[in-house]
Amino acid sequence: MVTSGSGVTNAITGLVIAFMDSIPMIVISGKVSLHVIEQDAFQ
Repeated sequence: MVTSGSGVTNAITGLVIAFMDSIPMIVISGKVSLHVIEQDAFQ
């Protein structure tokens, strides 16, 4: 489980390595609602 934004970016390395080694993995990421994005509610 990762946060939106930088959490997803940091998880990509692990996802790619797991994919290349044929290791199944599920990543759950957070999401910010569209109506609060302009209010700096990124994470």
